[in-house]
Amino acid sequence: MRKNALLYTFAAILFLSGNLYSQKLTLGLKGGAGISNQKGGTADNIKTFGSSVTFGAEGGIYGEYKLSRLFSVSAGAEYSPQWGIKENIISSAYYLTEVKLDYVSLPLLARFNWKKNKRSPVKLYAALGPFIGILVKATPGRSQIPLQYIPPAKNGLSTLNSGLSGFLGMSYNISRNNALFIEGGGNYGVIPIQSGNSKGQKYTTSGVVTLGYAYTIQNKYRSRWR
Repeated sequence: MRKNALLYTFAAILFLSGNLYSQKLTLGLKGGAGISNQKGGTADNIKTFGSSVTFGAEGGIYGEYKLSRLFSVSAGAEYSPQWGIKENIISSAYYLTEVKLDYVSLPLLARFNWKKNKRSPVKLYAALGPFIGILVKATPGRSQIPLQYIPPAKNGLSTLNSGLSGFLGMSYNISRNNALFIEGGGNYGVIPIQSGNSKGQKYTTSGVVTLGYAYTIQNKYRSRWR
């Protein structure tokens, strides 16, 4: 029995190793521009203050692990600027301040890929999944009162954000292992920008278009079990 168990274990290790060895790992860099706004309940006077959207540069790195021809998973780290409105209550008076929120976003995405045939250099794909955002900096902008009278911009803001991220993309293989791509998508946060607001909760939302480069590490030998 012990001998059979060892044989089965050894066979399972060989099988898993052969399958894992035949997979592809892709590493990529991307950068582009994003547009951000906020959603949620706000004070009445937001209609005349801070109602514009903002633009900013975005960028990041990612790794993608291919599980099959149609499906893969990816994880990354991205710089993601957002825009929000912070409320300040000073001496029982209520004031609003625009705030630029700089996040490091960590998305974990399921990716669905499509190619016309194996030899086609063009690939279409879609990705969807959750993200976690870490607030690294908050910069005040316009305010209803002079900035020197309000608390530091980061005070009272949520240090973590989370939500749903997704995009559509197209890549073109310029060689066996190298590809260029373009993506368009966005994200929506579900954690309030500032907890405990007396005038309603506000959430981040943004859209982004990026260009990038990807390098695929492809094993020379494929498993005979595939």
